[in-house]
Amino acid sequence: MSNRELDQLFLVARHYLSQAKRLARRAPSILSQTLLDVTNHHTQNQLQPEELVLAHLASCAIRLSTICEKNLNIFPGVYRDIFYEKKGSKKGSRKSSMSKDYVTQQITQHLDEHIHFLLRDNVAHEENVRSDMAKDRLDILMQLTIEQVLSASDSCASKIHTAIKSI
Repeated sequence: MSNRELDQLFLVARHYLSQAKRLARRAPSILSQTLLDVTNHHTQNQLQPEELVLAHLASCAIRLSTICEKNLNIFPGVYRDIFYEKKGSKKGSRKSSMSKDYVTQQITQHLDEHIHFLLRDNVAHEENVRSDMAKDRLDILMQLTIEQVLSASDSCASKIHTAIKSI
């Protein structure tokens, strides 16, 4: 991936992140809502401010994930590769030595390394929704507050930006 492409992807990611921050500043009460709260309080045919913040963060995550997958080894690895089987009938199952508690704890403790992939994969629904990976991702995301997702996304973007500048 060329420097121009990396720069464009990052600029678009930063745009969506700034949109999310701006909206959160205008409606600070939404920061304490969990993603489960947001999901449970959707109003038919109306987009709530908290839903729009999450949509901006997901759009940001798509770009950051693309940068990481295509060109850079910024983080130790993608959660899908570290904790879950990649092939065959066990695809999406936790690796044999790892418990659900261990996996979710590790991902949550290093949220800024995984948030962009978690959000992107949640939008994409890439794997079987009954897999361990999908269940764990949903369990992790639904417990997070908008503030936690925003903070982790901001930290993730900063680390990626630092890496891009060094290329």
